[in-house]
Amino acid sequence: MTPLSLNEILSLRHTKQYFHDCYLVSSLHALTQSENGIKLLQKNITKDEFAYNILFDGAKESIRVTDDDLRGLKFLDKYYNYKPPKEPYNPILKAVEVAMSKLLSKYPSNKPWYCHLAKGNEKFEYNFPSKFMQLFTGKIPNSVNEKTINMKISSKTPEAMDLFEKIENSGTNNSFVAGTGLRFFTKLPDIHVFVLKKVDLNAGKVHIHDSRTKQDIVLSVKDALDNLKYITGYFNEDLK
Repeated sequence: MTPLSLNEILSLRHTKQYFHDCYLVSSLHALTQSENGIKLLQKNITKDEFAYNILFDGAKESIRVTDDDLRGLKFLDKYYNYKPPKEPYNPILKAVEVAMSKLLSKYPSNKPWYCHLAKGNEKFEYNFPSKFMQLFTGKIPNSVNEKTINMKISSKTPEAMDLFEKIENSGTNNSFVAGTGLRFFTKLPDIHVFVLKKVDLNAGKVHIHDSRTKQDIVLSVKDALDNLKYITGYFNEDLK
């Protein structure tokens, strides 16, 4: 098995989310933003002529994904009609999705019970980004307010602002995502995970990326505190 090239790793920044796995798509994108995240992706995703090999450090499991496995993904709409992607589907993302399904088939407890209740076509759909990050990297991510019942990160404003400041000081060499909870009439979609691209407290802005729409979004710090539920991820030194 050979590691992926840098260009192959960086292609994960441009993938579009098709399944209900924003946690996974955004987490992989976030890992490409730090030097050690890129090294970890190259270590944990390898391939040969016939298959990909996905290493989940946190589960101490290595999952082989063949071409037949990749062809087995079910692209269905909500009415269970075949709905192929409108653009080429990134094979690396596809391999990690299939590997996550295989891992969850062996160890279903790696998906919280209430995530099992959500209706999806594939096992890898629905999960917490912190759960996936720890499974994939073997390291516990920094997290503010991810698993509490409060739907606004403003409930933890001191901790959130401290993390924002640390992220700003790290520049772009970090791997964080930001998620929403279940609310109504907010500026962001409910129960969705975004890539946290940049924090600029001097300008009062938080930059996020939506992999579902492939759009960059700029929030004021106040709107980020009021519309986001949590922040989860790693600084570059966390991934050594």
